[in-house]
Amino acid sequence: MTRRVWLMLTLVLAACAAPAAPAPTFAPTGAPPGATVTPGAVSTPTNLPLTNPTPAAILEEPEPTATFTPAPAPVNLPLERIALFSPGPGSQVTSPFEISGRAGPSFNERVHLRLLGEDGRLLAQRTTYLNTLRGYAGPFSTELTFDIPGVAEAGRLEISIDDRRTGRMAHLATLDLVLLAAGAPWIHPAAQGPEQLALLTPRDGAGVRGGRFAARGAGWTARGQGLTLALLDSDGDPLSIQPVALSPAGIAETGVFETEVAYQIPYEQYGRLALYELADDGVSYLHYTSIEVYLRH
Repeated sequence: MTRRVWLMLTLVLAACAAPAAPAPTFAPTGAPPGATVTPGAVSTPTNLPLTNPTPAAILEEPEPTATFTPAPAPVNLPLERIALFSPGPGSQVTSPFEISGRAGPSFNERVHLRLLGEDGRLLAQRTTYLNTLRGYAGPFSTELTFDIPGVAEAGRLEISIDDRRTGRMAHLATLDLVLLAAGAPWIHPAAQGPEQLALLTPRDGAGVRGGRFAARGAGWTARGQGLTLALLDSDGDPLSIQPVALSPAGIAETGVFETEVAYQIPYEQYGRLALYELADDGVSYLHYTSIEVYLRH
């Protein structure tokens, strides 16, 4: 009896001391052969952050808007043959005042200046010279002195250059000024701009024949008046004078003209074709331009 009890106690103790068999490990479905899965590594799904979707941009065709496109000038005018840098338009001057600009070419490099009062009387005049080589355009500068009876009055400055062949006037430009007897001057500078009046056809120095030729020009007027086209012979006497009108016409509005010039000459000679605008007195010029032409039968 004692032996049986002892045997049963021995078996119970042996069973309690034996290690427990580990739980079987299963490879997940789809794992390659030999792959080891670490216990406790659990795949946790990652939740995407919640964001508001950006609405799709809808592009609509813009409605056309009316825009103003300025009309191009009918012609390209050449640069001024007489450019006055100081004083400029709108200036008020006291005596004496400095004058500077660029002009030419001119006969013997001469530049003539005249200052007229509001009633047309001559207040001052002077001849100066271009600072350049013979036959070229260049700068000039001089000074004019004047005396007026009142405190102030309107004045006009004339600047002209001469034809290199004859020495007669070839080009003239004018500038309106306010003349002050006292006080502080107010001088506006200016830059060289386009020519106010230009003869485009025929070219300067061209020959014409047959007693008739086409003339074309462009520019603008200072007073809105008509222009005059004159053909002069070698002595400066008129062979033809006719009025011409710019189209479009208007003060400071660029326009063009085309016409025919007829002439009769006793012999072939050099002449000049002149285009000019007269002042209100009908005698003096507001602007004068000319080109040389050779007149043939």
